[in-house]
Amino acid sequence: MRARERIACPILAPAKQTECCDTIMQADYSACVFLYYMDTFTEQFIRACKPGGHILDLGAHVGKYSATFADRDFLVTAVDHACDDPGLDGVRWAKADIKEWLPTFSEEVMFDGIFMRNILQFFSAEYATDILFPLLDKHLRTGGVIAIETFYADPAPSFLVPFASYWSAEKLKKQFSAWKVLHSKQYKEEREALKGGRHLFRITDVIVKN
Repeated sequence: MRARERIACPILAPAKQTECCDTIMQADYSACVFLYYMDTFTEQFIRACKPGGHILDLGAHVGKYSATFADRDFLVTAVDHACDDPGLDGVRWAKADIKEWLPTFSEEVMFDGIFMRNILQFFSAEYATDILFPLLDKHLRTGGVIAIETFYADPAPSFLVPFASYWSAEKLKKQFSAWKVLHSKQYKEEREALKGGRHLFRITDVIVKN
């Protein structure tokens, strides 16, 4: 399967498929699909990475960003605990819990870029600071790039999974204080949760280079 082809979403049941974020629906609503995906945040990350390098996509969901990276001729390793391998060319897929999967890396496994979109908020600040960030640093090559987008909203019954931590841009940049900040943005946006109801989300984007 080529990276630009449509990929069926294995998570949402037909009744929920119209709620899947950033997707294009088939006319018969029999599958939740997406096409080649790009936005400014993703483009900035790609431009900062070594051409043809190895990218780790943490919390890859159905693989829309992994497909974008593969289409740009990167080698991609993608991990998500809920989604099966969509069969994308140039993408090594792991269906696994990130906390259990990351420590299994050998010392030789290195990446040129690490992409984390809408996943950090589900980890506690203690886990991120004491375990996650040091592990990512350990497996990032010199001149490597980490891109993080995280969001937070006040707890609500309509959220599928509760948020464990909130990261402002300043708080996140302090974790990489010796690194070069390529991009930093913090804003608010009203969004609809998968189980219904609109909520005000606090969103943070940070891209850093070691």
